[in-house]
Amino acid sequence: MSVLQEVLSVFRTRFVQTIAIIGLFVWRAALEVNHRWALTDFDVWWHARVGSWILHNRVFPRTALFSRFGDNRSWAAYSWGFEVVASKMIDWFGIAGLCLLLIVANFAIVYALITVLQKLSGSFWTGWLLTIACFLAVGANCGIRPGLWTIFSYTIELGLLITARRSRSVSPLFGLPALFLVWANIHIQFTYGLAVLGLFVLDTILAHIASVQKWGWGADDGALPLKPVLAICVASLISTLISPYTWHLYEIALVYARNQHLYDQITELFALNFRIYPHYLQLLIFGAGCLAAGWRRYRSLFPYALLALTGVVAFRAARDGWYVCMSSLAIIADARYRACVEESERDDPRSVWLQRAVITCFALVILAVSMQQFKHLPLEAEIAEQFPLKAARFVEQSHLSGPLYNNLNWGGFLIWALPDLPVAIDGRTDLYGQDYSDRYFGLLYGWTNPSEDPDIRGAKTALLDKRFPLTTELRNDPSWVPVYEDKLAIVLVRR
Repeated sequence: MSVLQEVLSVFRTRFVQTIAIIGLFVWRAALEVNHRWALTDFDVWWHARVGSWILHNRVFPRTALFSRFGDNRSWAAYSWGFEVVASKMIDWFGIAGLCLLLIVANFAIVYALITVLQKLSGSFWTGWLLTIACFLAVGANCGIRPGLWTIFSYTIELGLLITARRSRSVSPLFGLPALFLVWANIHIQFTYGLAVLGLFVLDTILAHIASVQKWGWGADDGALPLKPVLAICVASLISTLISPYTWHLYEIALVYARNQHLYDQITELFALNFRIYPHYLQLLIFGAGCLAAGWRRYRSLFPYALLALTGVVAFRAARDGWYVCMSSLAIIADARYRACVEESERDDPRSVWLQRAVITCFALVILAVSMQQFKHLPLEAEIAEQFPLKAARFVEQSHLSGPLYNNLNWGGFLIWALPDLPVAIDGRTDLYGQDYSDRYFGLLYGWTNPSEDPDIRGAKTALLDKRFPLTTELRNDPSWVPVYEDKLAIVLVRR
């Protein structure tokens, strides 16, 4: 045996592969310990406050909690599952609990990606390298949001769909209804998964038609049985209705789809601008996925339709880059599949479970070490650099009354810091609607006169970011008096 063969045999051992997975865990944990991205997310704060409200009242909200709209406007906490978990993490571990939750989410996504891509490609190291590529492209600075569950769930769904298509068996699809049941109670983007499932069903129908008509295309390895696939699709659709808000979830998804103005106003919804390297990586991965599909010469329409759908969605909004990256990586892994896997790479149930146990133990150790690191970091001081923590405490200690006017980006934090003082606006874009949001941005950037706006006229307290034209206009307005100011925020009260 040559030296190269000996080295390759070592890399095929489960011990080395386990170390490689743990290495990715350490990488993701170290990034969060160093950067604390979970604490800089604008929306996680209102998510946590809503979770606390649900746990305290033991009901699900139906109206605009913590907003000046109050009972006058309906609203659904469609991410209630995530919100309850985020609230409990803060109860158990303090603010550092959000950072731990992000680390756990990263661990889950890392392991899911490696497992799925390894299965699709037939090679552990292919799956490992593609997982790194995915995180470099879309996960370098991902905050703690319910969308992380969407990324995890979509990874599982893709693995099940491609495995079922390859094996010509519907048994891998049996878990989809349960997956969508949980998914629909955590994040509204379960609709992305349903769209891909719809493509899969359409491809199965076309494959059957092609088989009957003898067109010579439509399935790579034979068509799946149509009736079970349709039944699983219907069951998955029904399972998404098993939530506190039933079919109203689809109403919310439709509201988001129709709010075209958000794509011009919310930074994360902007199209790729290629000012940062992940945008180039996303395009490169998408191109590689297209090349892999062409090289593989699929007779099925599903891979091509998958790339087209996810490409259109992802390149429209930078936030959804994960959608096209994961789809492209799954196609790349599937195209590279080796039917004859080396004997040393075959799954032995005992070694698989032992590997999982070792990985779980090391994950817990990494979490414990991370928690100790967070205890020695000035987390509150870091929050005060990003959010108006000191200004909010001044408002609370001075017993300033509402109505309050505030910036959109700080609305979520103020819901957490001042739950008894309803905000004028926050990140719940489905709640405020297009007209209200347009009016807010017009005020923020000085396009409209604040004295003519009903929300400004009705406010008694304003807590604003000092950098925007609106703040300057209110500071110069004789009807407003500054009562607090620091390097980040200013608090004004009406005379």
